[in-house]
Amino acid sequence: MPLFGLANNVRMSLDLINSKQYFSEQSVVLLNYAGLEDNDINVDSFLHVEYLYLKRNLLTQLPQSIAKLCRLKELLLESNSIECLPDELSSLVFLHVLNVNSNLLTLLPTSVCQLASLTKLQISDNRLTQLPSDLGKLVNLEILEASRNLLTTVPKEIMFCKCLKLLALDRNKLVRLPRQLFVLSDLNEVSLAGNNLQYLPLDVVRLPRLRHLIVDDNVDLHYILEVPDDNNILIISKTALHASNLTAERPAVHGLHIVLRRDLPHVVLPPEFQEVCQYGTHSVPGLQELALRAVFDLMETQPGVRSSCKDLPAELSDLLQCPSAHCHVCARAMFRSAFFAA
Repeated sequence: MPLFGLANNVRMSLDLINSKQYFSEQSVVLLNYAGLEDNDINVDSFLHVEYLYLKRNLLTQLPQSIAKLCRLKELLLESNSIECLPDELSSLVFLHVLNVNSNLLTLLPTSVCQLASLTKLQISDNRLTQLPSDLGKLVNLEILEASRNLLTTVPKEIMFCKCLKLLALDRNKLVRLPRQLFVLSDLNEVSLAGNNLQYLPLDVVRLPRLRHLIVDDNVDLHYILEVPDDNNILIISKTALHASNLTAERPAVHGLHIVLRRDLPHVVLPPEFQEVCQYGTHSVPGLQELALRAVFDLMETQPGVRSSCKDLPAELSDLLQCPSAHCHVCARAMFRSAFFAA
């Protein structure tokens, strides 16, 4: 693979950088640690480049002419001072990897969400307060790294990123996660350390390929979930109880197995739940729970019912499309009721 590199040559000759003869046949160009500023590079010099690395320079923005780099597959912009990304970025239809870690981004533009070929998005160490709902358009995305930002949640549309395998959201300000996140069956690792989480979506332990769930340093997390015996999830947490603390015998209640932290007196459940039942009692789910279960069962067997549910209030329709949780005993969908161990 043709490669051109000038890394570590501080303030190299701009004539050399902008000379088309040096890059006309190069597919990989390394310009890391080169002291480059916004006006230093002529995009026309990189028209044939597929891999462009510009780590730790002095860039504050990308030119609109970035759209000309139609062959680009990887773009590394880590450790610059970029405050925004141009709309023209959406023209990079072959881009697989975008790394803008350690910049000054406050907003992730929708142009990034139009990069249909993107498999790896690295946006850690920025100033992002939210992610766009269009994130769900990244249907080929496998890795999303967004640690050390100012995020309080992630959009529920992430459920459409069906190929997602690794999600890193450490050191944000997350207080909740959408339950829709945990319908992504390919998820292998979810890292949530150092946030403000009070609860986890209850279906997290049902993910077939999830092997690492990291929730360290979430001091307000009130419980973790008991992992089924046939699941290999490793929950990494210094503050939560582990399955070894559970009693050996438990009534066969069709509900969710939740382990409470003994040092926290109050429990914060996901907002979808309206009632809490306890193992060892004869609690019966409420009328709305029973009705939602019945409608959901009809949706599974009669396709025409699903389209009719779109006329329901948005909250109920959303619940029917993506239940709050599933029973760990019978795997039946659950909506408004949760069961706790005594």
